[in-house]
Amino acid sequence: MHGGHIKISLSILILTLFLALPACAAPISAPKTDAPSQSNQPVEAAFESAAPESSGGSNINIDGEELGGLSGDSLLYIGYWHSTNQSDADFAERFALDGEGTFIYACSEADASKRERYKTGTWSVSDGALRLLAEVRYVKSNQSDGAALQEEVCSPPEQETYTIARAGSDPETGRAVITIDGTTFYNFDNQEDFLVEFYEMLN
Repeated sequence: MHGGHIKISLSILILTLFLALPACAAPISAPKTDAPSQSNQPVEAAFESAAPESSGGSNINIDGEELGGLSGDSLLYIGYWHSTNQSDADFAERFALDGEGTFIYACSEADASKRERYKTGTWSVSDGALRLLAEVRYVKSNQSDGAALQEEVCSPPEQETYTIARAGSDPETGRAVITIDGTTFYNFDNQEDFLVEFYEMLN
Protein backbone atom coordinates (compact mmCIF):
# COMPACT_ATOMS: atom_id res chain seq x y z
CA MET A 1 0.00 0.00 0.00
CA HIS A 2 2.81 2.35 0.91
CA GLY A 3 4.51 1.45 -2.35
CA GLY A 4 1.47 2.60 -4.30
CA HIS A 5 1.48 5.96 -2.54
CA ILE A 6 5.15 6.44 -3.33
CA LYS A 7 4.63 5.69 -7.02
CA ILE A 8 1.74 8.14 -7.19
CA SER A 9 3.78 10.85 -5.39
CA LEU A 10 6.74 10.36 -7.77
CA SER A 11 4.44 10.57 -10.77
CA ILE A 12 2.95 13.85 -9.49
CA LEU A 13 6.46 15.26 -8.82
CA ILE A 14 7.72 14.37 -12.29
CA LEU A 15 4.62 15.86 -13.92
CA THR A 16 5.03 19.08 -11.90
CA LEU A 17 8.69 19.42 -12.88
CA PHE A 18 7.87 18.77 -16.56
CA LEU A 19 5.22 21.53 -16.60
CA ALA A 20 7.53 24.01 -14.82
CA LEU A 21 10.46 23.66 -17.23
CA PRO A 22 9.13 25.93 -20.10
CA ALA A 23 8.45 28.76 -17.65
CA CYS A 24 12.01 28.66 -16.33
CA ALA A 25 13.73 28.45 -19.69
CA ALA A 26 15.38 31.69 -20.91
CA PRO A 27 13.89 33.15 -24.13
CA ILE A 28 16.02 32.85 -27.24
CA SER A 29 16.74 36.22 -28.95
CA ALA A 30 18.17 36.91 -32.38
CA PRO A 31 21.83 37.98 -32.44
CA LYS A 32 22.39 41.75 -32.70
CA THR A 33 23.98 43.25 -35.82
CA ASP A 34 25.21 46.75 -36.64
CA ALA A 35 24.17 46.51 -40.30
CA PRO A 36 20.80 48.15 -41.07
CA SER A 37 18.15 45.99 -42.63
CA GLN A 38 17.24 46.54 -46.28
CA SER A 39 13.89 48.03 -45.35
CA ASN A 40 15.63 50.75 -43.33
CA GLN A 41 17.85 52.00 -46.18
CA PRO A 42 17.21 55.71 -46.97
CA VAL A 43 14.82 56.25 -49.88
CA GLU A 44 17.08 59.02 -51.22
CA ALA A 45 19.93 56.57 -51.73
CA ALA A 46 17.76 54.37 -53.92
CA PHE A 47 16.80 57.33 -56.11
CA GLU A 48 20.41 58.49 -56.38
CA SER A 49 21.60 55.08 -57.51
CA ALA A 50 18.85 54.86 -60.12
CA ALA A 51 19.12 58.41 -61.47
CA PRO A 52 21.21 58.98 -64.61
CA GLU A 53 24.25 61.24 -64.33
CA SER A 54 23.60 64.86 -65.23
CA SER A 55 25.30 66.25 -68.30
CA GLY A 56 25.67 69.60 -66.55
CA GLY A 57 23.13 71.37 -68.71
CA SER A 58 21.04 74.11 -67.12
CA ASN A 59 17.88 73.08 -68.92
CA ILE A 60 16.64 70.73 -66.16
CA ASN A 61 14.74 72.14 -63.19
CA ILE A 62 14.24 70.55 -59.77
CA ASP A 63 11.24 68.60 -61.01
CA GLY A 64 13.25 67.03 -63.81
CA GLU A 65 11.40 68.99 -66.48
CA GLU A 66 13.06 70.67 -69.43
CA LEU A 67 13.00 74.44 -69.35
CA GLY A 68 11.93 76.17 -72.52
CA GLY A 69 11.65 74.33 -75.80
CA LEU A 70 15.34 73.46 -76.24
CA SER A 71 17.91 71.06 -74.86
CA GLY A 72 21.39 69.77 -75.54
CA ASP A 73 23.66 71.75 -77.89
CA SER A 74 20.99 74.36 -78.61
CA LEU A 75 21.33 75.81 -75.11
CA LEU A 76 24.84 77.03 -75.96
CA TYR A 77 23.56 79.38 -78.67
CA ILE A 78 20.57 81.15 -77.11
CA GLY A 79 20.95 84.91 -77.50
CA TYR A 80 21.21 87.90 -79.83
CA TRP A 81 23.98 87.52 -82.42
CA HIS A 82 25.34 90.34 -84.60
CA SER A 83 27.85 89.96 -87.44
CA THR A 84 30.05 92.85 -86.26
CA ASN A 85 31.33 93.51 -82.76
CA GLN A 86 30.09 97.12 -82.81
CA SER A 87 26.63 98.64 -83.34
CA ASP A 88 26.83 101.61 -85.67
CA ALA A 89 24.03 103.63 -87.25
CA ASP A 90 22.89 100.55 -89.16
CA PHE A 91 22.76 97.02 -87.85
CA ALA A 92 24.52 94.31 -89.81
CA GLU A 93 23.24 90.74 -90.24
CA ARG A 94 21.52 89.47 -87.07
CA PHE A 95 20.09 86.33 -85.50
CA ALA A 96 17.87 86.23 -82.42
CA LEU A 97 17.74 82.66 -81.09
CA ASP A 98 15.44 82.39 -78.09
CA GLY A 99 15.09 79.73 -75.41
CA GLU A 100 11.65 78.64 -76.58
CA GLY A 101 13.04 77.48 -79.92
CA THR A 102 11.95 80.40 -82.11
CA PHE A 103 14.23 82.64 -84.17
CA ILE A 104 14.25 85.96 -85.99
CA TYR A 105 16.75 86.62 -88.75
CA ALA A 106 17.41 90.14 -90.05
CA CYS A 107 19.59 90.93 -93.04
CA SER A 108 22.08 93.80 -92.98
CA GLU A 109 20.32 97.17 -92.97
CA ALA A 110 23.04 98.46 -95.29
CA ASP A 111 22.19 95.86 -97.94
CA ALA A 112 19.26 97.62 -99.63
CA SER A 113 19.35 95.28 -102.62
CA LYS A 114 18.30 92.21 -100.67
CA ARG A 115 14.59 91.48 -101.11
CA GLU A 116 14.19 89.33 -97.99
CA ARG A 117 14.59 91.56 -94.93
CA TYR A 118 13.45 89.24 -92.13
CA LYS A 119 12.39 85.66 -91.55
CA THR A 120 11.02 83.89 -88.49
CA GLY A 121 10.35 80.31 -87.45
CA THR A 122 11.88 77.65 -85.23
CA TRP A 123 15.49 76.62 -84.69
CA SER A 124 17.66 73.93 -83.10
CA VAL A 125 21.30 72.88 -83.02
CA SER A 126 22.75 69.37 -83.07
CA ASP A 127 26.01 67.86 -84.28
CA GLY A 128 27.38 71.24 -85.29
CA ALA A 129 24.42 72.13 -87.52
CA LEU A 130 21.98 75.01 -87.10
CA ARG A 131 18.60 73.97 -88.47
CA LEU A 132 16.07 76.67 -89.24
CA LEU A 133 12.46 76.06 -90.19
CA ALA A 134 11.38 79.32 -91.79
CA GLU A 135 7.65 79.88 -91.32
CA VAL A 136 7.28 83.53 -92.38
CA ARG A 137 9.45 85.73 -94.59
CA TYR A 138 9.15 89.52 -94.76
CA VAL A 139 10.13 90.74 -98.21
CA LYS A 140 10.19 94.02 -100.07
CA SER A 141 7.21 94.54 -102.32
CA ASN A 142 9.56 96.03 -104.93
CA GLN A 143 13.22 96.96 -105.26
CA SER A 144 12.91 100.63 -104.34
CA ASP A 145 14.68 101.76 -101.16
CA GLY A 146 11.50 102.71 -99.31
CA ALA A 147 9.39 99.78 -100.44
CA ALA A 148 6.91 98.39 -97.95
CA LEU A 149 7.43 94.89 -96.63
CA GLN A 150 4.95 92.14 -97.25
CA GLU A 151 4.51 88.88 -95.39
CA GLU A 152 5.04 85.58 -97.17
CA VAL A 153 3.94 82.48 -95.24
CA CYS A 154 5.98 79.35 -95.89
CA SER A 155 3.61 76.40 -96.14
CA PRO A 156 5.05 73.98 -95.34
CA PRO A 157 7.94 75.58 -93.40
CA GLU A 158 11.18 75.71 -95.37
CA GLN A 159 14.26 74.10 -93.83
CA GLU A 160 17.66 75.74 -93.97
CA THR A 161 20.82 74.20 -92.50
CA TYR A 162 24.07 75.97 -91.63
CA THR A 163 27.25 75.02 -89.82
CA ILE A 164 27.55 76.54 -86.35
CA ALA A 165 30.26 76.57 -83.69
CA ARG A 166 31.31 78.46 -80.58
CA ALA A 167 34.51 80.46 -81.01
CA GLY A 168 35.42 81.76 -77.55
CA SER A 169 35.19 85.49 -76.87
CA ASP A 170 36.18 88.68 -78.67
CA PRO A 171 39.40 90.08 -77.11
CA GLU A 172 38.38 93.64 -77.95
CA THR A 173 34.89 93.68 -76.42
CA GLY A 174 34.73 90.48 -74.34
CA ARG A 175 31.59 89.42 -76.20
CA ALA A 176 30.94 85.71 -76.73
CA VAL A 177 31.56 84.67 -80.32
CA ILE A 178 30.02 82.03 -82.58
CA THR A 179 30.38 81.26 -86.28
CA ILE A 180 27.47 80.49 -88.62
CA ASP A 181 28.52 79.15 -92.01
CA GLY A 182 31.97 80.67 -91.43
CA THR A 183 30.65 84.16 -90.59
CA THR A 184 31.55 85.45 -87.13
CA PHE A 185 28.69 86.64 -84.90
CA TYR A 186 29.07 88.46 -81.59
CA ASN A 187 26.72 88.27 -78.63
CA PHE A 188 24.54 91.38 -78.27
CA ASP A 189 22.24 90.34 -75.39
CA ASN A 190 22.79 93.76 -73.78
CA GLN A 191 21.54 95.66 -76.85
CA GLU A 192 18.00 96.78 -76.00
CA ASP A 193 17.15 98.00 -79.52
CA PHE A 194 18.55 94.91 -81.24
CA LEU A 195 15.34 94.24 -83.22
CA VAL A 196 13.26 97.28 -82.35
CA GLU A 197 12.51 98.09 -86.01
CA PHE A 198 11.21 94.56 -86.60
CA TYR A 199 8.69 94.82 -83.75
CA GLU A 200 7.69 98.31 -84.87
CA MET A 201 6.97 96.88 -88.33
CA LEU A 202 4.69 94.22 -86.82
CA ASN A 203 2.74 96.85 -84.89
